[in-house]
Amino acid sequence: MSGETRFLPLEMPGLGGKPGHGELSLGVTFTRPAPSADRHAAIYYLHGGGMLFGTRDDLPSDYADAILERGFTLVALDYPLAPQASIGEILDVVERAYLTAREALPESSAFLCGRSAGAYLCLMLARRLQLRGVPPAGVIDFYGYCNLAGEMRAALLQPSIFYRRSYALVTPRVARKLSGVDLLCDAPLERRFGLYVYARQTGSWGSLLGLTADTLAGFSLDARAQGELPPLFIAASRDDCDVPFQNSARLAQNARSATAHFVESGGHDFDRDSARPEGPAAWRACLEWAEGLIL
Repeated sequence: MSGETRFLPLEMPGLGGKPGHGELSLGVTFTRPAPSADRHAAIYYLHGGGMLFGTRDDLPSDYADAILERGFTLVALDYPLAPQASIGEILDVVERAYLTAREALPESSAFLCGRSAGAYLCLMLARRLQLRGVPPAGVIDFYGYCNLAGEMRAALLQPSIFYRRSYALVTPRVARKLSGVDLLCDAPLERRFGLYVYARQTGSWGSLLGLTADTLAGFSLDARAQGELPPLFIAASRDDCDVPFQNSARLAQNARSATAHFVESGGHDFDRDSARPEGPAAWRACLEWAEGLIL
């Protein structure tokens, strides 16, 4: 699978609060299906990584290939990463990038798709697009979240026992080195995962995103907003030790139209290994759901 990568120049004055952070060049990869299979619909993908790390091409190739085989165009987008960009700035850039990328495609149907933090960005973007009067056809949420003031409050503001027990402690000095000073829009796991581990071990994830206990609600979707979202496909594992499963369960309960695909085990990113049956089964169900919305 290969796609066409374009770079979108975006003017974002004051981004990151430092000189030189007002201009962004975001990578966007467009990968089209075979003409005979083209459904004239696109899936816009945002990667996970806690908004601290990640790359737009992190979707396992088996799933990307399945998207194309089903006739969807796959559009994978970069976005700026914290702590150099705040969560509000990230959301603004994601909205601008999506709208710009959308103009480059003639497709009549658009789906937002994200994993983990990418799913959070997709859900928040869907709400913004609704308010603009241009909602997506649906949102694909793999083990994401949307209520920072509710189910995610502890994860953002309190140290994680799981991360303290599962990983060697990351020191503040190492965290500063991993963070660096430059604004990044692409940071592979091996380069910056340690910063996320530090954030979870110390309860500083929220502060690295520019959040405080008082501002969480402003970057959340409450039950009412969740109930007004476009159709959702929600996939998660009940044994998730990273993002509490309750995030997915509550969203499925509150949503007006939701298809839930829950598995019993596999951890947070239960689809990471496409050789295990849980991941491919979830993506098959997801794409069948999307097909049903555009028939």
